[in-house]
Amino acid sequence: MKQIRKDDSTKMRRLMKKKITAFDSKTKIEWRWKCDGEWKPFKELENQVIEEAFQNGDNKVSVVSSHDIQFFPNLIQVDKSDHTRTRPITRIERIPLSKRIITGDRRDTHHIFEESDELWECSLIQADIIANNNKFYKVQLMEADDMSHWIVSCQWGRVGSSRSPSHQNFTFQNFQEAQDKFKSL
Repeated sequence: MKQIRKDDSTKMRRLMKKKITAFDSKTKIEWRWKCDGEWKPFKELENQVIEEAFQNGDNKVSVVSSHDIQFFPNLIQVDKSDHTRTRPITRIERIPLSKRIITGDRRDTHHIFEESDELWECSLIQADIIANNNKFYKVQLMEADDMSHWIVSCQWGRVGSSRSPSHQNFTFQNFQEAQDKFKSL
């Protein structure tokens, strides 16, 4: 396994601390592990233990009797009986949805899907001063907090208009279908 120099890991921890503290108090943190191509959430108590160890800058933590969680140099779950068996883990920061972006009650029950520190959302703006066109188009892939379904939300309209923007939502029970729809728009 690749060794990390002490000064490198200290720098990495400091950077992560800065990033963590930059979010507002409503940001929810969820840890997940990958099994058979799907990300599965840790149980609530395990999630709290992992996050606390991560915040403290620990290199690893034991949350279940059969596995350790290793933070540096990679985020992985390591089998205690066979250290060559590992699974990737990820830290999801559920950023509250903006009231002006999402209509209805979804902002309390959904979050914008995040993968590898990238939010699944896209905004396009077309501005043509001569033709007096100032349009926008926004697409978001939202995941239900209970992970039961995904919504691809599209909004479009004129920037600065007092009218509500047009919108269309597509609901999926399967993440791959939601991902494909997002990419097609």
